[in-house]
Amino acid sequence: MVKLLEEAADLFKEAQMYEAMSEVYKLVLPIHEAHRNHEELEKVYIKLSHCYNQLVQKGQHRFLGSYFRVGFYGLIFGDMDRQEYIYKEPGITRLGEFTLKLQVRLKVRREKEDKLQLNYVQNLKKMKTYLNTINNYKLMYLYYVTG
Repeated sequence: MVKLLEEAADLFKEAQMYEAMSEVYKLVLPIHEAHRNHEELEKVYIKLSHCYNQLVQKGQHRFLGSYFRVGFYGLIFGDMDRQEYIYKEPGITRLGEFTLKLQVRLKVRREKEDKLQLNYVQNLKKMKTYLNTINNYKLMYLYYVTG
């Protein structure tokens, strides 16, 4: 069990989720203390020190991800027609960067059809009202979700 917890802590460290990493180690520490495994305790405290050092250094400037709400509308999207998804991207991902990434993913669909319209939306209600008034559309909307 300790091995699994330590693997989880390492994954949290990779993801720069230091708060979660420290919570996992709070479960590991009593186990090592009960077994008087001082060598492992030292390793855990070194990792915790690094974890808290990262939190102090980055302070309020940590960005755990950018979120985008994407809606797919039109027969061009098949099963995804009229579906909406929230995409999480690492760190500070800019809207243009994410748009390009989506366009590359959807390249096959774009090649099949004449034109795929991509809209950046600020008012989702207006967008959905607009969609109800038109027929035969090929549309994907993108909405930047702020925390």
